[in-house]
Amino acid sequence: MFMPSHLARPLLFALLCGALLAQAQVQDLPGTADHPLISRLSGSHLIAFDEQEFERYPLMTGLWIPRVNQYTTREVEGRISRRVYIGPENVTLLTAYRNFEQAIRTSNLNVLFSCLSPKCDRYTRTSNGIVTLNPSRLNAHYHNIRNLTEFGYISAEGSWQGRKVWLAVGVGLRKGSSIRYPVNGKMQFGLPADRLVFSIDIIEQEAMATGLVTVDQLTSGIAASGKVVLDGLYFDTNKTELKPESEAALQPISAYLKQNPSLRFYVAGHTDVTGDYAANLKLASGRAQAVVQALVTRHGIPASQLTAVGVGPVAPAASNASESGRALNRRVELVQASVAP
Repeated sequence: MFMPSHLARPLLFALLCGALLAQAQVQDLPGTADHPLISRLSGSHLIAFDEQEFERYPLMTGLWIPRVNQYTTREVEGRISRRVYIGPENVTLLTAYRNFEQAIRTSNLNVLFSCLSPKCDRYTRTSNGIVTLNPSRLNAHYHNIRNLTEFGYISAEGSWQGRKVWLAVGVGLRKGSSIRYPVNGKMQFGLPADRLVFSIDIIEQEAMATGLVTVDQLTSGIAASGKVVLDGLYFDTNKTELKPESEAALQPISAYLKQNPSLRFYVAGHTDVTGDYAANLKLASGRAQAVVQALVTRHGIPASQLTAVGVGPVAPAASNASESGRALNRRVELVQASVAP
């Protein structure tokens, strides 16, 4: 059958690329490793990783409820890590699912909920498959996991190293070839069809740090360097509204300001380098303004004593190359803006 040249050339290019990618050896994303609580399937490769220091997580505990148009979930909080893997070749979804069931039992975790296709099919009808199943504010390049033809899910809870933990495993069989994965340190496209993809989300319960800033720390910090990081102020990701948990930190800040009524201060919002520069400046400014507003309206601090400033990503406190460094860079500081009379 004759094929027009304008169609033949792209098809030939696609076939050549597919052959080259099939020959390339899939590797783990550099700098990543399994969580010690539970390991991957033998022969799998870790292709995406992300973590959040403290966040809410909607743990699935039941099937879709048609009358309320939502999943059955339990909201848990803690440090969240997500790992996404390409599974080994020639392994069925059922085999992978049973392996994870056994691994969870070996880890002394209690299963809260589990399901397999077709009962899980409601989850796979979304545009993002595994990602939409657990929208945990993480972003690890797993948004291309789509077109799942079969799906399995397990949630569990228990204790690990003296703390409460929750686990969510999603196993999917997908078709298509759009997923990104690392080869020789570079991200590539072209996951073969009928290849397993699975995610392991682990939530570790940690007490949120509140009231970390004291009047003495503010006094000594301002005297030594003219600025202090205001620990204990919390915002949702990419939001400027100050969360209620921040109240414990606002109290000593307002006490310090009232003890120093003749001094003026900048409240400076900082971000990491993730995202657009202009958006980061706007976010930093909005967060600084939210802190100033809370101190003025709820704690009686004169508006003339404080000036909100959005610094954005231009004055990092640590390297942005790691999540721990980026977490340090997302901060609000109190900066002395005048000298004592």
